[in-house]
Formats: sequence, structure tokens, C-alpha cells
Amino acid sequence: MMLEQADVVLGKARRTKALINDVMTWYEVDPKHPDAVAHAETLREFDTTYIDEYKELLTAFRDFQDRGIFPKELSSKGDDKDLTPVLDILMTALDENKEIESLMRQLRAMGFE
Repeated sequence: MMLEQADVVLGKARRTKALINDVMTWYEVDPKHPDAVAHAETLREFDTTYIDEYKELLTAFRDFQDRGIFPKELSSKGDDKDLTPVLDILMTALDENKEIESLMRQLRAMGFE
């Protein structure tokens, strides 16, 4: 379940970043152009679904921790090798989210609301 949710989040993150890049390009050229307005609206809608999916992933991860499937703190000794593939995917999702947050801050600085 959690890996599938991570895949959903990663897919939506890719689409969100593509939409952000489209809107940034339009905002550099003409933010009031009808296509800029349409792309911005699509981004607003899609970003909301991305955030919802990301929150669902975090909730699933916390649930797995609460059930003891993931330790609260991971060992630096490499004792958690069986968890490495799952953690790699989760870390990728976290990194993608950080990038999206940064891109959205930049876009807001360009006038996106």
C-alpha cells in the first residue's frame, strides 16, 4: 500500500513540476495571457491533489511506524537493509516535495496567487 502510494506521489510530483515550469514560462512572458491563466488554474487544481496524495503517504508512513513496521529511528549501522528500497522511495518523495515547495515559492514571487 505505502509503496503504491509513493508511486502515486512521485507521478503527481512529476506532473506538478511540469505544470509549474509551464506557468513560470508564461509568467515570464505574459501572466495575463489566456493560456497563462488556464495553465495557472490547472496548476492550482493539480497541486491540491498532489498535496492530498503526499499527506496520505506521510500518514501511511507514520501508521507503519506506529505499528512497528518501521523503527522510529533508523540505525546508521546498516541494520535496516531490508527497509532500504522502501526508504529510498520515501526519501525520493520527500526530496520531490521539497523541490515543489521551492518552485512554488519562486512562482509566487513572480506573482502567482
